[in-house]
Amino acid sequence: MSLPTVELEHVGMTIGSMQVLRDVTLRLEKGECLGLVGETGSGKSLTCRILAGLHARIGGTRVHGRVEYEGRNALRFSAKDWRALRGTEIALVPQSSMNALDPVMRVGRQLDETIRAIDPASDPRRRALQLLEQVHMPHAAEVLKLYPHELSGGMRQRVMIALALVGSPSLLLADEPTTALDVTVQRGILELIRELRAQSEMSIVLVTHDLAVVEDIADSVAIMYSGSVVESGPVPAVLKAPAHPYTKALLAARPLVGRKDRRLAAIAGTPPAARVELPGCRYAPRCPYALDRCRESTPNLETIGPDQEAACWRAGEDLA
Repeated sequence: MSLPTVELEHVGMTIGSMQVLRDVTLRLEKGECLGLVGETGSGKSLTCRILAGLHARIGGTRVHGRVEYEGRNALRFSAKDWRALRGTEIALVPQSSMNALDPVMRVGRQLDETIRAIDPASDPRRRALQLLEQVHMPHAAEVLKLYPHELSGGMRQRVMIALALVGSPSLLLADEPTTALDVTVQRGILELIRELRAQSEMSIVLVTHDLAVVEDIADSVAIMYSGSVVESGPVPAVLKAPAHPYTKALLAARPLVGRKDRRLAAIAGTPPAARVELPGCRYAPRCPYALDRCRESTPNLETIGPDQEAACWRAGEDLA
């Protein structure tokens, strides 16, 4: 049995005295796509920063728990180790392509610099064209001459993916790659990610707010709330038989095609601020099923089905 690409167990993260991640446990097998889902501020992007070794760039950061990359203890990696991995074995597609791309550099120059740093033996221009064609960029040769602001959102996202592919990584961290894109462009980006994965058996962590995207492209899903993973497992199991009330609430809030008569269900309240320490389950103040025990004692992730886990004292009960 081969080692998983990534394994996190009870990972926590503090910035100064503020705990921003509390209990992140997830596992990503080689060639698998894991969807990371949760509200804004749940810790999805911070988890990606840990996986990319970028957490140390945030001042005053401490990470504890177990983080393994292909059997190696990633928390013991030096800055030099991470530099050797980033761009070659691990690549990140950040949230905002407009902010990630240099606004005063043409696309061709940005690709050129990345190619020279990661793949110096190749012809930069030929490799740049090859990468843009790989991500199905229309008029690739012309795009090399353009600045980021001259591209559409979907084209900028394809440039970001092309930059991530320079070193042929085995792990791609895609942090909300379809945010702010219209439906047709979003579909094109997702199809591209699916195609790249099929071509190279690349493992993917896909951060998104959209459960429909997870259902469409991911194999497994981890639901995050207030810095913790509260439910995880295979996509069909979690989305068809959710065990955590928060997962149920996210699914109830989805708009359904053809159901104009159905009122969208909102989740009452707001997530607690990271600096606020609460006894018990951090979702309890918003949970309609919470008991006294939920407010007094914090549940751990427990197995409730084949490869499915949930951190809820009432996970085995019928809460419909």
